[in-house]
Amino acid sequence: MPGAKLLPPTTTTTEKLEPRNIEGVIAEGTRQTTTFPVGWQGNDSPISMIYENWYSPGLKRDVLFTLKDTRTADLTHQLINVRRSEQDASLFQLPPDNTVTDEAGAFTIKWQSQ
Repeated sequence: MPGAKLLPPTTTTTEKLEPRNIEGVIAEGTRQTTTFPVGWQGNDSPISMIYENWYSPGLKRDVLFTLKDTRTADLTHQLINVRRSEQDASLFQLPPDNTVTDEAGAFTIKWQSQ
């Protein structure tokens, strides 16, 4: 495009963090830092965005992530009250007044056309 101004390139670095205990779970962390140079969004100083992610191999899921961005508010998402003990069996029982009906005959499912 004639006369178009190219934006300065951003830089991103990723580093592995030492494992840490989060809510009683050992998690592996990474930190990714992205820097937007002067002029990227009309800014007169660099803008940085730092994303940390903590993953638990034992739970096979993220237990914490944070996002720090100088343009916006910080964001944190954390798994809390982690309990790895056996769940109470009553959580998986049907209520006593529930009945199960075995439908052995043929049936038809109809949808209305839109």
